[in-house]
Amino acid sequence: MKRYNEGVRRIPPSSYFLVLIAIVFAIVLFPVKFIVAKDMQGNILFCKKISEGESIIIEYTHSVEKTTVSEYFKAGKDSLILMEERFSSFGAGLPADKIYPFKIVGDQYVLYDINKEMKEVTFRTGAVIANHRIIIDNHITAFTDFSKPRQAVTFSIENIRIYKYIMGGVGFE
Repeated sequence: MKRYNEGVRRIPPSSYFLVLIAIVFAIVLFPVKFIVAKDMQGNILFCKKISEGESIIIEYTHSVEKTTVSEYFKAGKDSLILMEERFSSFGAGLPADKIYPFKIVGDQYVLYDINKEMKEVTFRTGAVIANHRIIIDNHITAFTDFSKPRQAVTFSIENIRIYKYIMGGVGFE
């Protein structure tokens, strides 16, 4: 009479050890893509997992015109790519030349096909009017949730090792 496990090959214990070593190496070496906001000293203020090609919107209220300005980025391999800018009036600091294609959509001026790749983009958190916010996957986060008024905040796309992601830390969402 055959036993139910007769003829079944057993996995040697050394194979389990090799699988465990492979998992540890994957955790240590495998990077995960994030959009990261840092202060001028390099401290992480905000960090959110993101996929290449995913949209990122930075919005704020223009200090003079008191209208919303939206800057549309997408996550590149290791950079932010400015795709388009939207604003409701021409004012101080807003584009007035026609370097990029331009159209009017509703009550907004839209500069599109910008495709400007940047390693980092710095904003200064608005203290009174600007109400800067970052929008990723329809989730809105005010800059004041992670930075102080008038503080310089530099955004970049970074590949962070998965063990740091698993460990979490300040600014991770």
